[in-house]
Amino acid sequence: MRMHFHDCFVMGCDGSVLLDSTPSSTAEKDSCANNPSLRGYDVIDNAKARLEAVCKGVVSIADIVAFAARDSIAITGGLGYDLVSLSGLIALC
Repeated sequence: MRMHFHDCFVMGCDGSVLLDSTPSSTAEKDSCANNPSLRGYDVIDNAKARLEAVCKGVVSIADIVAFAARDSIAITGGLGYDLVSLSGLIALC
């Protein structure tokens, strides 16, 4: 849930929280505010790799982060909620 918040809070849900740092720019995930407290990158990377193996270029990173947040809340007993993906398809929990 925290990763979803950090991805969406400032400029909308765009997957930017998952970008890697470059020699000239520190990424969000490597910033003092998020490293090492923001975790779960491996879960998102694994989900993206598995989805890309089945349907390359269809599901965005932002969608994966949103679905992972929703599903983790439901799995731990929280309230489920509907999501509309960036492609416009409705996913029901």
